[in-house]
Amino acid sequence: MRLLLVLTQRFLMEFALQPFLNSWPEGTLADLRGWSRHTHYHLRRLISEATRPKLPWGMKINPLPGRALPFLDEIYADTSDL
Repeated sequence: MRLLLVLTQRFLMEFALQPFLNSWPEGTLADLRGWSRHTHYHLRRLISEATRPKLPWGMKINPLPGRALPFLDEIYADTSDL
C-alpha cells in the first residue's frame, strides 16, 4: 500500500488498488480513509476511481455497498483541478 501511495502521485493506479479492495477490504479501506485527507490530489482522486464497483474496462470490486461513501463525501467538495 505504501508503494501505491508513492506511485499514485505520479501515475494512475486505480487498477492496481482493485485487487486489494477485493482481497483485503478492511485494511484497504482503512488506508483509503487516510488518503481521503492526503495533501496530494491524485491520492484523493484515486479513491473515487478505484472504489467504483463496476468499471466497464476494469475489475469488478465487491466491497459492501456504501463502504466508500464516507470517503467520497469527504472529497466531494475538493476544489483541486483533477
